[in-house]
Amino acid sequence: MPRSPLYRLQDMREAIKEIYEFVDGMDRAAFLATPTDDRKTFRAVSASFIVIGESARALPEDLTSRRPEVPWRAIAGFRDRVVHEYFRIDVETVWETIESGELQQLLDVIEEEIQILCSEVPH
Repeated sequence: MPRSPLYRLQDMREAIKEIYEFVDGMDRAAFLATPTDDRKTFRAVSASFIVIGESARALPEDLTSRRPEVPWRAIAGFRDRVVHEYFRIDVETVWETIESGELQQLLDVIEEEIQILCSEVPH
């Protein structure tokens, strides 16, 4: 049985929070060195981006169309690049995505949508 939109959003929320935990205390130089110096962190961050993209791709149209400001296709596309070009991931792009505030903006939207979905659930 497919995961519900609520669970998908919760998966995305958890993955974003994990990314921030994984890179906590790192600066740009430290993160850019992770593919060779800290592979566990690099792979953990990459896996979290896969979860985000996979979940975004599975969200229903009625939810994604409510939030046109979110680049849902680009998020899913980033997942595809991580999965299919794993050994050629542009680490700089990953760092910029983390540092740009885009993940925080996505997290804010996800939190709002989780609240909406939870309020729609009959008690």
